Amino acid sequence: MRTAYLCLLTCVAAGTAPGLPAQAPRSLGVTINGETEAAEPLAVDQWHTITARYQYPGKIDRLTNTFLVIARGQNLLSGWDIGYNLPANELMIIKHGFWNATEATGHPGEAGKIIENDQGYLDCEHTTVVRTADEITVSYRLKFKPGVLRGAYNVFLYVEDRDLNHHAFTPFTTITIGDEALVHRSDMPKEWRNALRPKGNPSPALLLADAGRARYVVVIPREPKPIETKAAADLSRHLEWISGADFAILREDQLRAKDTPYISIGRTDLLARAKARWKSADLAPEEYALEVVGGNVYLYGGPGRGLMHGVYSLLEEDLGCRWYSTNSVDTPRRRRLRARLVSRRYAPVLELRDPYILSMHDPNWSLRNKTNSPQARVPLAWGGSLRYYHLGHTYNTYFPPQQYFAEHPEYYALVNGKRQPSQLCHTNEEVIRLSIEKTLEIFRNNPEVTITAIGPNDGRGFCDCPNCKKLDDENGGRSGSFFYFVNRIAEGVKQEFPNNHLISLAYLDYAKPPTKLKVDPYIIIQLCTDSHAWKYQFCNVWESQEYQEIVKTWHARNAKVYLWDYTTDYVHYLVPMANWAVVAGNTRFNIRHGVRGIMYESEANDCDEMRAWVWAKQLWNPELDTKALMKDFVFGYYKEAAAPIWDYQMAMWAYWEKWHKQPHKCGEPSDNPLLNNLHCSYAPDGPMFTPEFMAHMRRCFETAERLAQSEVIRARVGRAKLPLLYLELGQHLGYYSEFGDFIYGKSIRQPRAEKQAFLPLLQEFTDLCKQNELSTLGISGSVEKITNKWRSCIESESASLPKMHFPAEWIFAADPDDRGAAERWYADRRYYDAATKRAKGAPAASLGKGLTVLHINRGVGWEQQGFPGFDGYGWYFQTLRIPDDLAGKKHLYLHFLAVNEQAWVYINGELAHERSYASTGKGVGELAGAPLSFDAKQWLKPGVENTLAIRVMHSSGLGGIWLPAMLFGTDAECSVQELDQLRY
Repeated sequence: MRTAYLCLLTCVAAGTAPGLPAQAPRSLGVTINGETEAAEPLAVDQWHTITARYQYPGKIDRLTNTFLVIARGQNLLSGWDIGYNLPANELMIIKHGFWNATEATGHPGEAGKIIENDQGYLDCEHTTVVRTADEITVSYRLKFKPGVLRGAYNVFLYVEDRDLNHHAFTPFTTITIGDEALVHRSDMPKEWRNALRPKGNPSPALLLADAGRARYVVVIPREPKPIETKAAADLSRHLEWISGADFAILREDQLRAKDTPYISIGRTDLLARAKARWKSADLAPEEYALEVVGGNVYLYGGPGRGLMHGVYSLLEEDLGCRWYSTNSVDTPRRRRLRARLVSRRYAPVLELRDPYILSMHDPNWSLRNKTNSPQARVPLAWGGSLRYYHLGHTYNTYFPPQQYFAEHPEYYALVNGKRQPSQLCHTNEEVIRLSIEKTLEIFRNNPEVTITAIGPNDGRGFCDCPNCKKLDDENGGRSGSFFYFVNRIAEGVKQEFPNNHLISLAYLDYAKPPTKLKVDPYIIIQLCTDSHAWKYQFCNVWESQEYQEIVKTWHARNAKVYLWDYTTDYVHYLVPMANWAVVAGNTRFNIRHGVRGIMYESEANDCDEMRAWVWAKQLWNPELDTKALMKDFVFGYYKEAAAPIWDYQMAMWAYWEKWHKQPHKCGEPSDNPLLNNLHCSYAPDGPMFTPEFMAHMRRCFETAERLAQSEVIRARVGRAKLPLLYLELGQHLGYYSEFGDFIYGKSIRQPRAEKQAFLPLLQEFTDLCKQNELSTLGISGSVEKITNKWRSCIESESASLPKMHFPAEWIFAADPDDRGAAERWYADRRYYDAATKRAKGAPAASLGKGLTVLHINRGVGWEQQGFPGFDGYGWYFQTLRIPDDLAGKKHLYLHFLAVNEQAWVYINGELAHERSYASTGKGVGELAGAPLSFDAKQWLKPGVENTLAIRVMHSSGLGGIWLPAMLFGTDAECSVQELDQLRY
């Protein structure tokens, strides 16, 4: 399930990827007002010159489109592929070139045409097109309208060649549109506490400003670097916001009065002469120092963003400024600004610090909150940020099967004796040679990039040719041939680019280090937490065995490890996640075991702004207290409406704390709801969301809405309320599962007139999504998709509903000796009584000897639910009462989406259906994972409880029933394929 998101990241820079068709065009870059990076905001209502360059080898005689794309976020989720799903002010697309055979002179056919989603937000004037033998340069002018576009946007170039069936989408730079005059600024409430207050001995009180007059000046070197100019400007502006005083910025040669106290920024001569402890220290690139010497303040840092970190640490830690969201600046208001500063130096323990929440991919927010994310490109003039080229899975980008497979099948994996384009052959010398060339080309063409990925395609299908298999066998698994391959590429690249790095996933079958092969230190290990987080997202990593053994082994090898962690509900972004303490604890554990970078693949969450801010602080300083950080945010952001929202957050915390204290063991059957989230999915009707919890959550938001006194705070409360509305609508009307089927809610069969009561909730949800520019809800789909489905559910009569879902939980009994059929387990009442008891909330331990509870709708078999390595027979038991609106249908189809692999279905003690090797004439490969479906009308009884027993025999793959099951009522005969369509 998570693999879909890893896969997205492979194509981000496809526009300049090597290995493309020989004559395909590619994007070469973009400049804005002559600069490759616009360090200062672009003013609105003024003309700006944009120049885009493309390479087009050979004659320009093919149909080609080129576009400029300006969008929130640096990710395909906010770019071309789903760009038309973004709100209008999240995306602008300008078509600035169109060539074909009839326009071979290079004159654009529709250049400068503004296409969808601009809504009049900008003006565009095309200027010139310059064409050389193999390059096209397009220049034109943009004017952004005032009051509409504001904040950080990423700039992409898109090029398309329909004749070659080729298109590519490449991020190049980040721009900030407008200034921050419209950003909301407000005081902190009296209940707010500074969770970032620095430790150490404070200086004597420094009177920085009084009665609207600054007592200090800000001093920069005689010939300041751009980062020193930026740091001084940001500091001066925030000090003015706090005190109302104008803090002058002077070059040190302009400083006249010797007795004028000052704040020295950067490597001034003043610093060189001062008795500062760390001025001669070799500060790390992101390390800063803050010192008070003789009543003056010195801020300086390492060669990266150290100085900027120092300025923003002073502002937020010592003075209490906050940048909780991308559109808020919260500062204290002190006409008499006295400060007792703590002298200190600090370097972050993590290099990669990425909360990875899409709405926060903003370089200004990242700069202030000290994250270091490839998705938020901080301009190099401000100290820069990590610059990746590829990230994640890259094989299909390096070697597109449509280009190479037909002529060179030997480049690809040998699977079951046949070459398949699922993966590459890791020991093919030509593949290695071409991979080195393509990687060198990336670094040569993109000098700002220091890291690029080499990673298998998502999923499996690895090569078993003799050479690859030998390496895998010698090294304990797939890591052997994979890291041999990456080692060879590193060897061929590092001579020319010794300061750059490759980054390679350690994931699925290749998560563990090879047992014999030494991995080149040029390679950063991007370790994924799938072995833990996909199953135990509410438990700490030291509570399960597999993952902690992997990270400890990499640490013992002295590998440089960046973590790819999974921290949200990828199916339902808005479902509240009680994982605050887990994420904090896991971060500290991983750092203790050598991890040097962390990305929380969150994308979107409940309370996404709070998660981004809290996680940014913990990535910067993992020792900060999680609950104190949460309280800092809640009371600082929601102001007068904070108390009930804090109450709601603490109710979630208490729920997690209560169950985490209860006995539980990862990998064993358990009633503990913390273990009920297989595959990073926690449904809207999950065990935390009891009627009591929902009622408490509802009261909290009713109170918060009543307390909010301004439109700004009301809007913030409304955004925080979205999870409540999603839960209520999902519980009552239904929701899409991770497998795409729509699971009906508990009120779905109410009369249409009664369901009209949900229309106000639906309207409020729709309005809030629009106001907050929310378009995607996770794997489950878009806002439009789910709201349309809810509306149709409200308007439908129950008689028109074609199905019912079986419960997720079934009673399970292992049958290793295959005694169940002979002993007539299918007729034994104790199994069905256990199912009835479980439906009423009985704990699994009380159901009877040899019985446990398994989930059938989580995409995992019985191996991942307490029966590792078990092959053979197992039995599933459930009871069923047919809804009245289905009972009268001519056909009642039992439909199981996946059963591995032989199955015998007993209804009310009779064998109703057999799907076995003998009855079908099919083998393991054909039955493994195949759906099971048949018309059960003659065996099912209306108006009474029916009993179902499924005997399953499993020999390979996932064991048992591992996808949802449902009952369809139809008057027409339906094939398996037709039933599959009805489930949506």
